[in-house]
Amino acid sequence: MNKKQLFSVMSFLLFFANFFAQSTDKEPLQISPYAGISLPQGDIKNFSQNGSAFGVDATYQFSKTFGLAADINFTSLKFDETFNIGGLPSSYLQNNIVNDKWRKTTFSIGPVFKFPLKKTNISLYALGGISSVKTPEVKGNITGGSLNMLENFRVSEQSSSGFGLNAGMKVGFNLSDKVGFYINPQYSYSGAKVGYSYKDPTSSYIDVGADVPEFSDELYGEEPYTGKEIDFPTFNITAGIKFSFGGNPDKDVEENVNRNLPICIINFDSIECRGPNQIIRLTSTWFGQNATDIIDVKIFNGSTLVSSGNLISNNNRPLGAASGLFPHALSISGYAGSILRAEITINGINGVLACSSPSNDYESPICPIDPCNFQIDPTNFTCDMNFVTFNATSSWTNVLAGTIINISAYQGNTNIPLNISPNNSPFTVSGTGTANHNITISNSYVGQPITIVMRMTDPSTGQVTSCGGLDLTVPPCTTETCDLVEIEGSCRNGQLYMEFSVDWANYTNFTNYSIYLDAVDQNGSPVTGFNAAFPPSVLTAPSGSQPFNMNLMQLYAGQTITITSKICETASNGVKHCCTNVIKIAIPECCENCDSISIIDNTDPNQKGEGFFRSLWTISNITSAPVTKISLVLESFGANNSTTAQVIPQPNFEIQGAGIITPTITHNANPIGSLNGRRSNFWIIDFSPNPFTGGDLVTIIERYDRKILKNYRIRATLYKTDGTRCVQYLYFNN
Repeated sequence: MNKKQLFSVMSFLLFFANFFAQSTDKEPLQISPYAGISLPQGDIKNFSQNGSAFGVDATYQFSKTFGLAADINFTSLKFDETFNIGGLPSSYLQNNIVNDKWRKTTFSIGPVFKFPLKKTNISLYALGGISSVKTPEVKGNITGGSLNMLENFRVSEQSSSGFGLNAGMKVGFNLSDKVGFYINPQYSYSGAKVGYSYKDPTSSYIDVGADVPEFSDELYGEEPYTGKEIDFPTFNITAGIKFSFGGNPDKDVEENVNRNLPICIINFDSIECRGPNQIIRLTSTWFGQNATDIIDVKIFNGSTLVSSGNLISNNNRPLGAASGLFPHALSISGYAGSILRAEITINGINGVLACSSPSNDYESPICPIDPCNFQIDPTNFTCDMNFVTFNATSSWTNVLAGTIINISAYQGNTNIPLNISPNNSPFTVSGTGTANHNITISNSYVGQPITIVMRMTDPSTGQVTSCGGLDLTVPPCTTETCDLVEIEGSCRNGQLYMEFSVDWANYTNFTNYSIYLDAVDQNGSPVTGFNAAFPPSVLTAPSGSQPFNMNLMQLYAGQTITITSKICETASNGVKHCCTNVIKIAIPECCENCDSISIIDNTDPNQKGEGFFRSLWTISNITSAPVTKISLVLESFGANNSTTAQVIPQPNFEIQGAGIITPTITHNANPIGSLNGRRSNFWIIDFSPNPFTGGDLVTIIERYDRKILKNYRIRATLYKTDGTRCVQYLYFNN
């Protein structure tokens, strides 16, 4: 329906309202806008998902029970992007591209039959008129195999018109003399045809003498398009507001009507295959009941009871209101292709029957038993600073022990890393079962198209079967998130440092939020100077990262510091909506600090050797923290013979003795791990109880008889009273 037609229809409704509003002050005119959900019916539901319906009607009551109504109704359905034409091998998936919704507009006029009650009223109507349908362009392409990107389904952008029908029932509730609320289940039919074309795979299978015909890619690629047309019926469940003008016949007849007319209805909404089972969905509607009455829904196949009681959701429970509706769902198996019937019963006080009604018969579909299936819900996801997580379900039927399930993701031909838990991929299964998964992907893919698929490998043949998948665009994360990241606990130039950062994302009103920090040592005591160094700070952007660096006192060397960060909204009575994180940072036990320490080499390298070599070093006056201990390690020592005579056995150079010879108080070194008397390559000088502040250091290296020095290297480590240390190397190379 174009703009000119829409303007004409609205003008007629206004004229209709104006004319009848002036015709009588006894029977009112009612203007009723409404909106709700639209459920596709017939062939159209194979192509579309549930959508929306809205409209407005004008009703004139010629009497208390009879009236005339004019209605304009707009319906919008989204094309089901998971649609496939069926019949293709499982390795060929179908990708549908659509850029708009399917839309239907119906203008109709017809009779209304009204049954007024005390606070409610029921209206039955059947309106006929004209309907127009507009569909966007849809293209379906095969993905996978040698037929990749072959177009096998298309709907052209089109508009058509035809006969329109709206029929249904209004259940109204009077809020006042002039205003009311109503529920409006409605069947809306459009005879406007929607044309589409597709490649039928039936004739592309070749009998090669095997149990299963072989599918020919070449035949299917050359298959001509088959054209079909379908009409556009929907079942709409809407609600709206009624505005009355003129008199109020509802009020006039309140005392003369049946105030408890019991009505109840049960309708099948859908039956879908889920593996070998069928999932049935129904809707029950009632009015004129007591809120305490009990609803009882049963499913029959002929006279055989198929399901009842708590096997059906929202069953065997109080209604909770005099009028309303319940959605119901149940799972059955073994009735594929059977005719099913639903019955609703509402039992009043003491089990007295208040209402009973059967549904129309409904044929349960024959469900093919797929060996495996994969379902992922792209609308149900969570996210944090770095990742987006989806919920998925895998299932398998009658498979061999050792069958391997593998879930993977791709962007084009590039594999995307996934983190899956529980039931990480790949995993091994047998028999029949299901598994739930949380699939996590890097948020670097937000806003990008990806494909997630499941495949199953037969352990006996190695055959790989596609179990389905989903093409999706990774949704953006709008949840406020934060993180506390450890950088390091470090030591630089004898100073202890603690570094970390606070990260955040998606804080729209960021100026209302601040960062709060706290730190305690391993004894639970506050870290000195921490809160003064890092007072609360306001966020500077909706998303960002702020680093923090603190110079710690030496008393925290070797400890673990616990840091708590909170990003909170500032309120008049404190803070609220806090995002909290905790980390632990290990602080190094000691730090290298050679400030003010130098060692001067006074060794005579020309010693000829009389059994030992003497090295002499002067440690300058130490102005920083005094030294409590020195360790000496002879890392290497080399010398040449001073004569041609060989010394047998060959020398094994070791430190025979070491110590501080000045100041006056001599400090002798002690060998560690000596295997021969007082010789060792590792010596320690302990200055307890009087720390060392400078002087002369001597080492005596044995087995130096008749030698000429070539090289040596001694590592000296000085341990200071402030917990730091200094490593110096004493070396000579000729």
